[in-house]
Amino acid sequence: MPEEKEPTEPDIIISAESGSIEATKLHPGHAVEEKEPPHGFFAMAQRVIDVSSESFGVVAVIVLIFMMMMTVSDVVLRYFFNRPIMASAEMTEYMMVIVGFLGIAWCATKGTHIKVELIVGKWSPRAQGIMDIINAVAVIAVSVLIASQSLNEGFVAKQMGRASEITDIVHYPFYWLIVFGYVLMFLVMLAILVRSVRKVVKL
Repeated sequence: MPEEKEPTEPDIIISAESGSIEATKLHPGHAVEEKEPPHGFFAMAQRVIDVSSESFGVVAVIVLIFMMMMTVSDVVLRYFFNRPIMASAEMTEYMMVIVGFLGIAWCATKGTHIKVELIVGKWSPRAQGIMDIINAVAVIAVSVLIASQSLNEGFVAKQMGRASEITDIVHYPFYWLIVFGYVLMFLVMLAILVRSVRKVVKL
């Protein structure tokens, strides 16, 4: 009797453009066709944006680790030795600004922002793509608004000489850090908008 061939699992192909995983059945002896990496101005700009957002995201993670270590040290010193770290709460607030606004673009790049897809997940791919376009446009508009307002607040804080009461740290660089974070967010969402439009057009 001829041997029965065990069913083979479909090969997994990872799409480099969309990041999704697709399962396809290939005939025996057929090789997987590798797609060439995207090239051109948009692809180069996308790589620059991704590397920049990831680099500043790593800086945010380092600051977050330092903030956690300082908080734990302050608690231990306060409750066991009665010698808390001076201005630890104030320093934590400043570090939270660094963590939040340097990491916001990285979260958008990785798609790790909190989102609810209870309804949208049941829509067609085209409808989901249109929703991605609307979302990207909305975030771009909010990023421009917050960046412009924060820039103005930074100039006002510099002119008025605003600083913290305990450590005497000036405030205006942190406003400009918010501006930088949202400018980077604007670029990330602009790239996502272009990809979403291309995706909808191809459907």
